[in-house]
Amino acid sequence: MPANFRPNLLSIVPPYDYFVPPHGIASLMGALKAQGCDAFDVLDLRLWSPVPYLPTYVSTGAFGETFVIDIPDLPLVLQLLASLERPGRAFDDRSVVTRFALERGLSPDRLAGYLHATDRFLERAWDNVADIRFVGFSVWSSNFLTTLMAAAHLKRRRSPPFVVFGGPQTTQSMASAQLALRSGLADAVVLGEGEQTLIELFEAFEHAGGEPGPVAGCMQRAADGAIVTTERRLGKLHDKPLPDFSALPIEIYQRSGLSGLGSRRRILPFEISRGCTDRCAFCSEWVFWERFRSARPDEVLEQMKELKERYDADGFFFSDSLLNGVPYRLTALAEGILSMNLDVTWGGFFRAAMDRETARLIKRSGCEHAFLGIESMSDDTLERMNKRRTQADNIQALHAFLEAGVSFVCAGLIPGFPGDTRERFTQTALELHALQQRYPTRFRVNKEPFTVLAAQPLLDDLEGFGLVAHGWPDEVLDLAPSYRDITEPILCHVSGDNQGLERVGQTTIANSFNALDQWNDRGAIDWLPDHGIVRQSLGDGWSLAHFLSPSGARCALLASDDECEQLDARRRRAGGEQQIREEFADWVADLHAAHWVAPPLDMPELAPLGLGACGAARNGSRGDGERFVLSPFVVGRRAEGGLLVACWHTARLHRLAPDFEPVVAALRHDAMTRTAIRRMCRARGLDGVSAESALEALRRDELVMDRRPGDLGHE
Repeated sequence: MPANFRPNLLSIVPPYDYFVPPHGIASLMGALKAQGCDAFDVLDLRLWSPVPYLPTYVSTGAFGETFVIDIPDLPLVLQLLASLERPGRAFDDRSVVTRFALERGLSPDRLAGYLHATDRFLERAWDNVADIRFVGFSVWSSNFLTTLMAAAHLKRRRSPPFVVFGGPQTTQSMASAQLALRSGLADAVVLGEGEQTLIELFEAFEHAGGEPGPVAGCMQRAADGAIVTTERRLGKLHDKPLPDFSALPIEIYQRSGLSGLGSRRRILPFEISRGCTDRCAFCSEWVFWERFRSARPDEVLEQMKELKERYDADGFFFSDSLLNGVPYRLTALAEGILSMNLDVTWGGFFRAAMDRETARLIKRSGCEHAFLGIESMSDDTLERMNKRRTQADNIQALHAFLEAGVSFVCAGLIPGFPGDTRERFTQTALELHALQQRYPTRFRVNKEPFTVLAAQPLLDDLEGFGLVAHGWPDEVLDLAPSYRDITEPILCHVSGDNQGLERVGQTTIANSFNALDQWNDRGAIDWLPDHGIVRQSLGDGWSLAHFLSPSGARCALLASDDECEQLDARRRRAGGEQQIREEFADWVADLHAAHWVAPPLDMPELAPLGLGACGAARNGSRGDGERFVLSPFVVGRRAEGGLLVACWHTARLHRLAPDFEPVVAALRHDAMTRTAIRRMCRARGLDGVSAESALEALRRDELVMDRRPGDLGHE
């Protein structure tokens, strides 16, 4: 049965990593609701995806090439666009995929398998969503290709929806926006800040019966086929409504260690500013936000207080480019958190401009994570980067945070920047290593190898930085020749100063910093093997066995240690690839049959994941107007002494008394009120106090989720 979503959706297509709910989606939902629009649901398909990043998102080639991140997987994008005009699936021709993979040092079989599985997953996912009229996608470089794939399936519908692309990729890479529009896979592209633009675009869509005219802040295709852009002035940040997370399963996004804000905490993204005060040569983020804007601390504090109360938040991860873009406002924020007794942890990104007194203040206010854009410890290299910081500034800022006791301090490092040298980079590495030796559990280094990005200031002066640009070869551009006017200017890679072997060597040194650090295990499953499992231990002899389902979606089942060992034995006895496939399929079928709660294997089990009044999920009961339903990520099976249930995102195992099986099973199919649950428990002779306790335990870990008022369910 198709999932009961509203006909208008905001969606994110995998792959893109996460450790908190998506701030952009929450901001858009908040803006819509502030205007009285409650017509949208959220479908974050990453929650059913096995990997955080597409294998094509590679910045270094097999021979050390520095690939340009404009449309880094252009051959695959063009193969997809060309397939729109012929029958068959986009990647049936393996030659393009194979060459692309080998040039990047990837496995052609793994890449082809991933693309086919993702295409199959997206097709089945949208088959599982009923009437859709309007879909807005959030797009980054890593999911541009897969968002096009998702849009292609939507546009094949008998009544295709109006599709909107927005986000960093299609704002910074004009070629991406133009390809999406020219191909007909997108009907509009929102440029830059999107809240007001989305509101006006949706209003125009509704008023015009599905064919809106020009809307400010959009790139659209005119009736004659021309692509037109209508500019929009930036709004005032203090007018921005409160983000709305009620359509997002907050707990499911939390991953221990990745945010540096602690495990089993409910962390929300937030912001006090947009944009950046600097113009670093390697950064293109300022293009998205245009200029720096900062909200007043008193407004920020009131919103933080409301979010904490509404969603029972333990802390915040600020998505600002610079938390200390206006230093006195950061100080006022920290003082306000203390004076209001907000009792939250928080963290974010800082410029290397920090004194010891301020660091101690923000630590007292709850700061536990500080990411500093250090990039280099060479004054010459920093000047070339236009960082407006010095080696002394970097050292002072790092010591200030570390000596203040901030739990997680991270220094950004750029290997391979043009103009840097082996000697300078080695000296930078030595200084950072000394800090790591002194603070081994609290200091880490985050490496981002130098990459040329679309809209980067450096891109306008490649020659001045000693770089030579290389376009894509004709054989790639001719995969979809009707788009050559758009694709010919796109760069493939650059060569020159400090590139090639030097960049590879510096990256190797940077990789050595965190080889053994405790944050390296981010709680993410980087990939799922074909016809195999990735085990995640839950203790007591049980694991979650993650695998790729026949629908191409990530799936997980509860498996005992003995069952996992049986799979290993069956695979060892198998004679050839076909028998391995058969043995694995039989094992999964047997394991699936052993569950009394499990997702279907042939179709991703999509459902609106809005939590309604989820803020009270860990703080006791609310009124009886709320309804509860079992999360689609829950699996359950019988075991000695009771029932086992677990969510395969939060990976927390619960043991329940056997008598609760009918109650939990009923929540699988219908949204039930608290009164209905109590009535069902009484009818089966269950203890009311125990039932209430079990329900609250399941709510806390979002195995049972609140449903918004008005959803169908038992009274």
